[in-house]
Amino acid sequence: MGSSLTTEEENPVETDSGDESSEETQDTPDTGEKTVNMAEFKTGNIVQLVSKSSSKTLEIVRGADGQLMLDGMGPEGAQFQHANWTVVKEDKDVIRLHNCNNYIVIVDGKTMIVNYPPGAQLGCESKLIVRKHGDYYTFGSMEESDHHLGIKPEGALKAASNTREGPHAQFTVKVLYSPYAPDEYYPTKQ
Repeated sequence: MGSSLTTEEENPVETDSGDESSEETQDTPDTGEKTVNMAEFKTGNIVQLVSKSSSKTLEIVRGADGQLMLDGMGPEGAQFQHANWTVVKEDKDVIRLHNCNNYIVIVDGKTMIVNYPPGAQLGCESKLIVRKHGDYYTFGSMEESDHHLGIKPEGALKAASNTREGPHAQFTVKVLYSPYAPDEYYPTKQ
């Protein structure tokens, strides 16, 4: 694997109000809707993920040490390319997300960025299971089923091992570009 870094703190499960602490401290039934409209998640779509907890986008930035990392403090808009994610659909509800071949991965309870050169063999750690919760989506680890991509209210990355499917794990998805024509694009012949 290429270079990677995580900025998430490795503290115990948080119990802030509005957090999913009850979900993190005990086993709870999965309340996610099983059927996801994958129109937003077609291969080649470029999306932005807006965090429910920070109200900002998931972005890739360079840390003080020069390594790439994630946070939830990004701006909205197609011009902010560091907050744009290219979708690779792998299976029914399974995707990969990358920004210039820098993939979101969940490994050992940590969310991080790993650069895979074009044509490289990608591991299971970069596969994310998409679940819908009302107007929001969650992105869980394919290998560690109770670990999810998460953002704290101040925009810091949250440890995947401390994130279930509550508010810190929820995102709205904005499709910025799709190579697919919408159904209404083509007129219906009378």
